[in-house]
Amino acid sequence: MLNKKILLVTSEFEPFTDVGHLGRVTSSVSAALKETGVDIRVALPMYKSIPRDLRRAARLLCEFRQTLGSQQYSIRVFRTGFRDVPVYLISANDCFEGDHIYTSTENDVKRFVTFCASVLAMLENIDFAPNIIQCHDWQTSFIPILVNSNEGIYHLKHTPKILFIIHNMKYQGICPRYTLFEQLDMPGELFSHSALEFYGEANSLKGGIVFSDKLVTMSETYAKEIHHSFYGDNLEGVIRSRSSDLIGIHCGIDYDRYDPLTDSTIWANYEYSTYREGKAKNRSYLLKTLKLPKNNHRMLICFSAEVFDENKGIDLIQFVFNDIIEMNVGLIVSYKKRTDLGDYFAGKAAEFPDKVAYIKYGEELSETEVISGCDVLLRPSRIEPCGEKHQIALRYGTLPIVRETGGLMDVVVSYNEDTGEGNGFTFANYNAHDMLYTINRAYEVFRDKPNVWDALVKSAMSLDVSCCRTAERYLEVYREMTSD
Repeated sequence: MLNKKILLVTSEFEPFTDVGHLGRVTSSVSAALKETGVDIRVALPMYKSIPRDLRRAARLLCEFRQTLGSQQYSIRVFRTGFRDVPVYLISANDCFEGDHIYTSTENDVKRFVTFCASVLAMLENIDFAPNIIQCHDWQTSFIPILVNSNEGIYHLKHTPKILFIIHNMKYQGICPRYTLFEQLDMPGELFSHSALEFYGEANSLKGGIVFSDKLVTMSETYAKEIHHSFYGDNLEGVIRSRSSDLIGIHCGIDYDRYDPLTDSTIWANYEYSTYREGKAKNRSYLLKTLKLPKNNHRMLICFSAEVFDENKGIDLIQFVFNDIIEMNVGLIVSYKKRTDLGDYFAGKAAEFPDKVAYIKYGEELSETEVISGCDVLLRPSRIEPCGEKHQIALRYGTLPIVRETGGLMDVVVSYNEDTGEGNGFTFANYNAHDMLYTINRAYEVFRDKPNVWDALVKSAMSLDVSCCRTAERYLEVYREMTSD
């Protein structure tokens, strides 16, 4: 057991927020760390959108006033918890009283600077002195800026180490100079090439990278990739300057949440020994619900994302869509938030009603109802900083077809015909015909080699991609950071 105190600071934390991957990661990893005996606590804004029962369960811990620029804030800190992890909810005037967790980037910079300053002020008002503050994404980057910059804006009685977690280099919190340095009265010295300055504007993520003690990405492969321009989003030079302090930790999934043997949302539960029977029942229910014809010889492909954007590989699918549909396959496209880019599949579902379905998961079907009823998951991402869909697929015996990048490459091993090893199918180049070849390769194994398919499914379902392994890696980083 590590006798250290950790404060995890985040803009998302399930079940208090329901936005995306960040909230699930912070929730599952903190719970896994708590089970190891670490005294980990979470700081989160007191959003108006937090479910009423969770807000009502929170108790006022302390209140104080603080000034940022010309604005005075009345700060109230509430304490509650989830899965034995203490949670501090921080209210600051009306900063988080809107209907949405995120607004415009410029406005969000002001809101989250206030939140970060409030977190640090909170530590002067409560009986908890963390050894490490673990900050997630640019919204919390102002904590290392406020603590570790040469300006020493915040002088805590007990100065913690700062661990900064990069979830996606694409999101950087870039704002005009005056937002930080005039409206919020941050020291002008921080607007320099070695600090926050970025092509004439202020870059929040850059500040977090520059001023934190250690950096972590949510994928071992992604940690290597962001040293290069294609993945670094114009911050690859800053990443290279901090390379010795950067660690890639593969982010696993919550096995309590994703377990085909106990999942109450799927039609039939199963483990590897009963996977064919269980998945057959789930397949039948899925096809019936989606009004697709029953065809046991057809390979069902799931293409799923919370939000379909330009990095999900839709352009590859569009380019060879007719070739895919000509194969004996069905395509089920599921999403959480609808986008114009994803709506390409709405038209295809209307054009090919017997082979394509386009659905919002959580309405008719849960995410795992779709995955457990399919044979393969298609994930041809251009960039994948972490990813969880392919790990859920592995857990449920649905073989991934993925491009070799980021978190996909961390865990998916392509089928080797010579050795029989593998747990899925992969391709290296971001190329539509390479993807098509790999889909066809998977289909041939599915159609002609059931024993090989069984072996691949066994390998997939037996692979440990749990967040408990992620927690173990964090413990190693904590020890390294506090060893002196």
